[in-house]
Amino acid sequence: MRSENQTLSQKEIADLGAQTLIELWRLTIEALVDAAGSDEAIDIMKPFMKAHAAAGTPIAMNVWKSIGYQNCTEEELFVRAKDWSDIIFGRTKRKLEITDSGFKGGEILSCPFEKANPTICTILCDQFNNLALKEINPNWRLILTHSLAQGDAFCQWIGKGFNDFIGDKIKTILLQPFRVPQEILDYWRVAWVSELWVIATNAVVSFAGHDGAIKMIEPYIKQNGMSIALSLSKRMGIDENNATGIAAIIDISNNALQQKGKIITNTTQRVEKEISECPFSGGTGEICADLLTISSNGICEAINPDYEFLLTKRMCKGDKTCQWVIKKKMLNSD
Repeated sequence: MRSENQTLSQKEIADLGAQTLIELWRLTIEALVDAAGSDEAIDIMKPFMKAHAAAGTPIAMNVWKSIGYQNCTEEELFVRAKDWSDIIFGRTKRKLEITDSGFKGGEILSCPFEKANPTICTILCDQFNNLALKEINPNWRLILTHSLAQGDAFCQWIGKGFNDFIGDKIKTILLQPFRVPQEILDYWRVAWVSELWVIATNAVVSFAGHDGAIKMIEPYIKQNGMSIALSLSKRMGIDENNATGIAAIIDISNNALQQKGKIITNTTQRVEKEISECPFSGGTGEICADLLTISSNGICEAINPDYEFLLTKRMCKGDKTCQWVIKKKMLNSD
């Protein structure tokens, strides 16, 4: 059974949510690369990432204004955008270096994608960075010169087109730490990467259709669910191999992904939960609901393959709430 004192803090829940979504995004992109090839995957993702950059940049500016950065110049916005993405993805880096012709970005010493397919770096750290940068100043460009995923000892960018940006302005900005209240950071870490994952799944659907996308991504997502089950059961001291134990893991995952609701049935053979808030509840979230069902069945399989997870109501299909059931496969009353 789960020990009463084995609970997660709000920061730990946010960390888990961000880590889960980062991994789902990575796996979805890797599935696309495996099916379409690197070059086509980059082309498929570009219009989706361009739309995300256009929509996301003003949202980020509004968030920063809400926490005290009301008068961001272009220069400060650029520096804060880099700080923001490094915080979101949990990267560690050295300070940015000023050069005669521009600057070298601070060396990224660790990144969740450092062992991933290098195409992921191209899509996120080259394609998206430059699309977002154009929203700030169309003359600016970042060039990724080193990549952990390519076997280098660090990741690093060189900035181009920043001639009027170099000097005392940037030095002054860099001396001012970027402070984000923890509750805002916890929310946006999950919200932003949730949107990235929705974009990635929609891109795969555009390539393969809904059913084709499910077939492409399913083995990656199912394995991820099994890994979540083994990790959380050990971390939280959950040793029940019945519906209650499986539900405890999925309930933690729901909280981490900002899916809010309540358990309405709770027995060792059957657990039901109603979800009233979900970041994937829009119509474009249907593919995500299917993939989260696959992940949850991966959790079932890792804990006890006699049980299954069913999503019986979906907000993305017009229901007022989502509702899931964990039950023994032999109980086919649904």
